Amino acid sequence: MLFGCIVAVVAAASARGKKDNERVGDWRAQLSAPDRARLRNWRDDWLKAVANARQRGAASRIADEGPLLDPDSAIGFEAPPPGTYRCRTIKVGSQAQTGPGFVAYPAVPCRFDPDRFVELAGVQRPIGVLHRDEAKRLIFVGAMALGDEKGAFAYGRDSERDMVGIIEQLGPRRWRLVVPQPRWESLLDVTEIVPAD
Repeated sequence: MLFGCIVAVVAAASARGKKDNERVGDWRAQLSAPDRARLRNWRDDWLKAVANARQRGAASRIADEGPLLDPDSAIGFEAPPPGTYRCRTIKVGSQAQTGPGFVAYPAVPCRFDPDRFVELAGVQRPIGVLHRDEAKRLIFVGAMALGDEKGAFAYGRDSERDMVGIIEQLGPRRWRLVVPQPRWESLLDVTEIVPAD
């Protein structure tokens, strides 16, 4: 009798632990509802951001970027090998009534590890973890580090710093990080990622 009770308790605890582990391991369950919507509506938001930028006089600058700012230019996906890269961010569209619709920042060093991406310099630096989804791309889930901060908050600690994005491949040694509806300034952030060497 006692043995049967112990077996039942252990089995229940094991099942409960498995469910907890599945919940922790499911990156979608960790996201806020607004961030799930950002990922779901990324293409519509991209087109709105580009239209906003064009209305503000940035049509030629968008055209100059070619495939980088084309939402449909991604190719079959191969994950970036771990190592150091150069990251150049473009902010497309503006959340303000006035202001530029296109801002391009100089390239800064960034790094890929097997399950992590981090920008190593700059005023606004994405830092977070990577998850593969069914669309053969990587999903970035992280937070924004600012200024001279040494690190970033974990996702979910401060909704104003939380970030979600999509990493797609544009060529043999070229990727992009797309952040739809960023919380500050622009309507779309696109970061070109190429090897540092």
